[in-house]
Amino acid sequence: MPKLNVLQSRQPWWRGEEIHMLAVLVLSALFFYFGALAILTLKEADRVGKAEVFRDTISISGKGVVTVTPDTAVLLAGLETTAPTVAAAQKENTEKMNAFLARARALGITDADRKITRYSIYPTYEYREENDEEKQVKVGDTVMQEVQLKVRDRQSLGSLMAALGEFSLNQVGSLSFILDDEELVKKQALAEAIRDARRKAEIIATTAGVKMGAIVSLYENESPSFYPEPFTGGEAMMGAEDAEMVPEPQVGTQDVTASVTIMVELK
Repeated sequence: MPKLNVLQSRQPWWRGEEIHMLAVLVLSALFFYFGALAILTLKEADRVGKAEVFRDTISISGKGVVTVTPDTAVLLAGLETTAPTVAAAQKENTEKMNAFLARARALGITDADRKITRYSIYPTYEYREENDEEKQVKVGDTVMQEVQLKVRDRQSLGSLMAALGEFSLNQVGSLSFILDDEELVKKQALAEAIRDARRKAEIIATTAGVKMGAIVSLYENESPSFYPEPFTGGEAMMGAEDAEMVPEPQVGTQDVTASVTIMVELK
């Protein structure tokens, strides 16, 4: 009986039919992949230059207003002193300004709420007639010192203003009223603007017989702003030597506003 050749009886792990089927599957997958990619590319090209279309949404604007009373006064005051020499002008100016600042400290103005905004030294000239000619003649040197004070206790503001005349401060730049925590009020105005826009959207949706969905976008139209309220009465303050002569600042109220636009989905 003849023996079978073992090597001849073994079959290879691959056959021609299997290779053919695998090639067909690979080519089919590549065909579908590149076909889908081409369709997506054509769709993207068709959208180029066209505005985005939003369906089933409405755009509503809202406004928020918060009325506040400024709680902090900012006083800008200084002293200009002229003397024959720089040293003499500095001495007189420093003594008067230090006395004024000591009074401010006694009225509750802390070092953190006080800062020098200007200190300058310059010669002073006058025009005088000599031998039928007008000449510019130096008559001394001038020292100018200016400070900014934040007054958080409104009860002490009148006394501080009276001290301006008491210590002969002759440069009163301004007195304005601000908010100590301005950012907090701005956030409140912004939150009210969003609530206002939502209320309007709910009214429109209810009237139209649909339901309001989620907010899909939100834009802040303008940043909430607060403008310091100026006080006009500098001339009266400069000449005052008695607290009763100083005009009482009327702080009043101010509005902080914010505006937003929301886009809401309709169901």
